[in-house]
Amino acid sequence: MTYSKEIIKKIYRSLPDELKQIVATEETSAINNNIAKAYNLNSQQRLEMGDEITMRLLGITSKEVFATNLGSRLKIDSEIAQKIANDVKTRILAKIPEKILIAQQEYVQAKITKPAVPEIAPVNLPMVESGEVAHDVPPARQGLAGSQPKVSLPDYRYEGGKDPYREPLK
Repeated sequence: MTYSKEIIKKIYRSLPDELKQIVATEETSAINNNIAKAYNLNSQQRLEMGDEITMRLLGITSKEVFATNLGSRLKIDSEIAQKIANDVKTRILAKIPEKILIAQQEYVQAKITKPAVPEIAPVNLPMVESGEVAHDVPPARQGLAGSQPKVSLPDYRYEGGKDPYREPLK
């Protein structure tokens, strides 16, 4: 799943300081490069791996699907993806307490999946039970409106009800 830059920036701003110090550092980038060299990944795969590691650190990707996402993004075998995920876990994620990663993931998932404004049912609507009719109003009878004579009222804006500038033409 792809996320807009605004969502990722918003999530990054909400990170605890421990995670902010790890996500965008030269040390994390160097570890990313070392892992890419160890598994003979090309530059595009290295960038994809870096993005997926960032998604894991931000809490967007859970630890259960991290290896699977690596395999699909890098287009590599699932065993190699699992080895890379283990290397990332021991070299990068081990520096972060597990409780922080879990809390961040729960926070992000709540922000992404829940709407900003909860839908609240209006309290002034009547409850309609099964077998009941919502409205018990008879339909209007045809011809009733046409049978009443039209009444023209005098124009209330002018004295005597007539506009002095609109005199009848002779």
